[in-house]
Amino acid sequence: EEEERVLKQKEEEELKREEEERALREKAQQEKEEEERVLKQKEEEKEELKREEEERALREKAQREKEEEERALKQKEEELKREEEERALREKAQQEKEEEERVLKQKEEEELKREEEERALREKAQREKEEEERALKQKEEVKEELKREEEERALREKAQQEKEEEERVLKQKEEE
Repeated sequence: EEEERVLKQKEEEELKREEEERALREKAQQEKEEEERVLKQKEEEKEELKREEEERALREKAQREKEEEERALKQKEEELKREEEERALREKAQQEKEEEERVLKQKEEEELKREEEERALREKAQREKEEEERALKQKEEVKEELKREEEERALREKAQQEKEEEERVLKQKEEE
């Protein structure tokens, strides 16, 4: 009867241990799914912010260009008026030629500057993305290491408990 009781107790403990392990696996799966969902949501939010930022930048750029065009147009009109009043036709033609060259050069410089700024922003975004991926990977590795250590500790405790239980049962048998 004692052997049957001990055997029954071992079977119950084994079932309990299996149930606990199954529960732990389910919990880990749920946590993984939740983490993936949060990460996906974060990526979607980041993409949405990026889109909004790009649209805002385009609107601001268009506004700046409009204002610059209006300012340049006003300036050119004033210069043409002043030149018409102050200079001869030949001097006026020479000054318009020089003004066109200056505007063209300025536009080219602004285009180069804008391209350089856009390239710098793309590189910065790439570096930030790589850093974020590296940090995420490191976090995953740390989590995996902690998980392995926890599993190893649990196995050691389980083995110790089984050893103690066997010794207790053996001692009890010897005493009986």
